[in-house]
Amino acid sequence: LRVDPHGQIMLIIGNNGRVLPEEDDIQQPETLGMRLVNRLVQQLQGTLELDNRQGTTFTITFTP
Repeated sequence: LRVDPHGQIMLIIGNNGRVLPEEDDIQQPETLGMRLVNRLVQQLQGTLELDNRQGTTFTITFTP
């Protein structure tokens, strides 16, 4: 958890294990966990980014 130079909060969560398949749409997820994450991001009026180059890393960015 950190604050970027623009005052936005960035929550970065990741692991170096199994990656999500490329075809998984994080904006229209099928799993309950991802639906909950998307709902949280919507409530925060933030953005969700996925990086699965080395493991899986999610970055949620929002303004306090």
